Formats: sequence, structure tokens, C-alpha cells
Amino acid sequence: MSVDSAPGIRRRRRRAPADPAALETRSASELGWAGPVSSPELLSPDSDTLSAPRPVLRRPSAHVVAPRSRPGLRVQRGPLVFARSRIVPGSRDGRVVALADGGAIAWGDDETTRRWTVPPTGTPRWCAGPALPGPAYGAPGVRLGDGSVLVVGAGASGDQLYRWVPGADEFEARPPLAFKRHGAAVVSDDQGGAWVVGGIVGDGRPAMVVERVTAEGATEVDTLAVPRPDPLVVVVRRMLVVLGPAGASEPPEIWSLTSGPATVGRPAPEPRVGAAAIGNDGQVLRVGGRSAVSSDAVLMPGTHLYDLDADVWRPAGYLATPRFRPVLAPWGAKDALLIGGEALDPKVVALVEHFDGTRWSRGCTLSVGRIDHAAVALADGRVLVAGGRTLGHLAPPFSELSSRP
Repeated sequence: MSVDSAPGIRRRRRRAPADPAALETRSASELGWAGPVSSPELLSPDSDTLSAPRPVLRRPSAHVVAPRSRPGLRVQRGPLVFARSRIVPGSRDGRVVALADGGAIAWGDDETTRRWTVPPTGTPRWCAGPALPGPAYGAPGVRLGDGSVLVVGAGASGDQLYRWVPGADEFEARPPLAFKRHGAAVVSDDQGGAWVVGGIVGDGRPAMVVERVTAEGATEVDTLAVPRPDPLVVVVRRMLVVLGPAGASEPPEIWSLTSGPATVGRPAPEPRVGAAAIGNDGQVLRVGGRSAVSSDAVLMPGTHLYDLDADVWRPAGYLATPRFRPVLAPWGAKDALLIGGEALDPKVVALVEHFDGTRWSRGCTLSVGRIDHAAVALADGRVLVAGGRTLGHLAPPFSELSSRP
């Protein structure tokens, strides 16, 4: 008697596998994905099979390559999707700046950079970028109004300026900062310059001088009213708003980008450190961090919006997963994404949370949680996440790209 005909034993029929070639020729409308993306692998903790998630905005004319089945990969279902794209193995890219052509440029500690390119046909990809004159040491950077990119505070001394013009083969060294510093915040304005605020000077003292940087070099603008070694800096409606250090109890200092000295605003409620902030619909959105007054490292779930005109902080809802040192990225005109950070459980956060201007909601789950990473809004409205580390190690050598809002 064969096993198939034995009493009480049913023969399990195996389903024929799907034809990968057929999947690869489907449009984004058929698959339900936003594209194009490079080697997409969409992950989620609550689904056992690879399938098509629901995007916010579908693009019927775009085509994507469906992912191959791989053990342990699960697709995220929901209004927000991230797809993975390979970077050079061993990448330490932790600084990313979006470019006007829809791409991005990234760098880490050494002289190498990488570019996220968007060709007229085909899929976006990472490739070798223009070389820096010297090691960046993780220095921040910004894109100026003319489309050029400035790396600010590079080198072991923390005062080097490197500038790249689109189309050039390498960055060029520019006149250095007036003050050597590390850990400063840098933000661009709409007048072709950038502002350098806070940080630590060589002997460990907080840097008090505010500098403005252009393609020609740096000039001293003003002096901070209070020390801010790790500040949050946001430009809103041609106003420079400085919080910190990293969202603590010090009152905000506000500069007009056109005229007048700095003014001091109302201190933020719930003093905290390790927060994130961006401009949101003419206001400042502050999120995350730990309590600055508690010795127990209490994570803060509440979020707030600062109205500059009324000088008032208003509640903006609560996070599903409070976190320390997250990254905020704009996602469309009024929306924002909260990405990564440290939490009590899990230690490194993979859940992305979405702010629509009035409330928070759960987004997707990244393939890995990240801290010390970068997240930038690209020219097409999508958000690119790259670099950082997870659970004490460098993050895997891939970036992740959101669907369009």
C-alpha cells in the first residue's frame, strides 16, 4: 500500500509557483506599488507573503520589478510603503542632501561620496559621486539656492568648507569657517546662503557665534543668548528658529533672515533632549526625545507645534512609539514622517509614524530600525532614508525609499 492511498492520509497538492517573468511586466497600477524603485524589498511584521501594498498615489505609467520570494521578508500593508535600494557594501553614509534634479548625494567620514541618480529611463540607483578635498568626518551639508551643495565643518579641525556645483567631477575647498566647531546645526535659507549654529569648539566649550555661509565663505552674524551645543534649527517663513540643545528647556531664539536682531520666544513645554524639529505649514513641529528634568530617561510621547506669530506652543498629538533622537522629514506640503530613533522596546525603532498636519498615525515598518541616519525629501516628494546604525552596528548597506504622498 502506498503512502498516498493509506487510510487517513491526504496527499497535499502543491500550487504552481507564480511566473516571475509575468510579474516583472506588470505596471505599478496592476501591482499597486508606487515606482519606479530599485530592487524593491518591502517588509512588514504582519504579513507572511510577498504581495502588493496599497500606495497613497499610484502611477499607472511606471513599471517596477516584483521582488523574488525570500525567507523572512514580509510586505507592509498600509498607506505608506518603503522599498530598499542597494548601496555600495560597507557604506557609512550618514549625511544626505537632496538635489534639484531629483537625486541626492551622500557622504560619511572619508573623502568618498555617493549619488542617488534618477535617469530619464530605467530605475534610480546609487553610484560613485564626486570626491571631497579631505575627510568629511560626518560633517553636515546643505543645498544652496543655486543648486550647489556645501559640506560645512569638515576636516579634523571642524572648520573646512567644501562646495560642489552640479556637473563638476569633485568638490572644491572654500574659505573655512571663522570658528572651528563640531556638532553644529546647519540649515539653508532662500537667499543663497546657509546658517551655522551651535556646536562645540576645540576646548569643549559651547560655540556661541552664529555664522552665515555662502559660496564665497563665512561671515559672523550674531551671538547666541544661551549655550546650545546640540541645537535644533528650523527655517520657517524667512525666520530662523533655534531650539535646544536638541529641544530642551531653553527658550527659542528667532532671527529674521531679512532684518533685525534676534528675539526670544516662549520656552517649549515638557523640556526634553534628543528631540527632532522641522517647519510644518508655517509652524515648528517638535517631536520625540527624553525628559530633560527626569533622571530616569523618560521618553516623551507628546508632540507640539510652535506658532511664531502668537508665540504659543500647542499640543499636536501623541506618538505610538516614543523615541529618542529620531529624524523628521517633510512628506508633501503639510505632512511629515518620523523615522528611526531609540526606544525602550524595541531598542531601535523601525516603525514610521505619519503626521498629516493635525494628528499622528502609524505608517509602515522599515526593514531595520535606524539611529544616526539621514532622511531627506526628494524633488518628487518621496523620502529617502540611508546610513546610520542599528543595535550597535552599521545599518545594512541599502537605502529605503517611500512611496509618494
